[in-house]
Amino acid sequence: MRQVRNPNITNGHADFFMHGAMEIYGDAEYCTLDPDEMNFVEDIEEEVFWSQFIVSESMATCFLNKYFSSELGKIFIDTNTAREFAYDGAVTEFTTSTLANHIPLFENKMGADKPLKMNLSFRDFWLDFWHEDADGFVDIAVTYTMEMAIAADDIGYEGVVFRDEFRLYSTMNAQVDRDKVYLYMFENELDVDPQYGQYSGAREDMLETTEAEYREFISDFGFYLNYLRKYLNNVHFQDGLSLPWTAEEIKFDLQFEKQQMHVFIDLTDDADEWFEQEFWDDDFEN
Repeated sequence: MRQVRNPNITNGHADFFMHGAMEIYGDAEYCTLDPDEMNFVEDIEEEVFWSQFIVSESMATCFLNKYFSSELGKIFIDTNTAREFAYDGAVTEFTTSTLANHIPLFENKMGADKPLKMNLSFRDFWLDFWHEDADGFVDIAVTYTMEMAIAADDIGYEGVVFRDEFRLYSTMNAQVDRDKVYLYMFENELDVDPQYGQYSGAREDMLETTEAEYREFISDFGFYLNYLRKYLNNVHFQDGLSLPWTAEEIKFDLQFEKQQMHVFIDLTDDADEWFEQEFWDDDFEN
């Protein structure tokens, strides 16, 4: 990490401009951090000078690509994990028949009530802050590739029977209130290349899916993405996502500008007492 501008020091606060890199040990692939122009946000009229750090688009993109290239970013879905995700009881089993309500291809090809196992992985993220689309501005827009590999029990075949990958596009707004972040997703859809369109078949297919069946699958999958958008908004995002801290003495906020996300941090007047109570080590002092 290095300083890229002279610090701006004024009465009551100081601005430091730093540029750095992130590496995951054992990974030979490095992030490319563009020299994005970044500026602090101040409300001079209200005399509000919260501490803040700025996340650039290239830094956020780098983080997403690094995170989802690790094991933490891979998702495995079976009946148990599907039940945990759908904690409102919307899913009781993950089978060809329960998925057929949205994507009938696997029931049609493998038969009814076959337990499914699905592995999802993600890569090639690109993220925009304060993105302008046809309906106005949104806080976050992200495009990425999702790979889906499906296996099933009780079909006379071990291993992956269907593997495909899709380019996806999602947009959302985000705001922080106390110890929760509230998201609202506006779009969650296939990002089909306008020139070349979608592929005519899956990357790996033991089900012998015809081109017409595959086109129907892609259409069903597009509708399913929109269903997931509504489900996330109405169930998982409705009451906010808890941040990994609950201290009343530390306040956070978010603000999005073009190519920048500002994370504001403020401490209450009695924050020193909280830090002392939580982290002070009397044995160390002695």
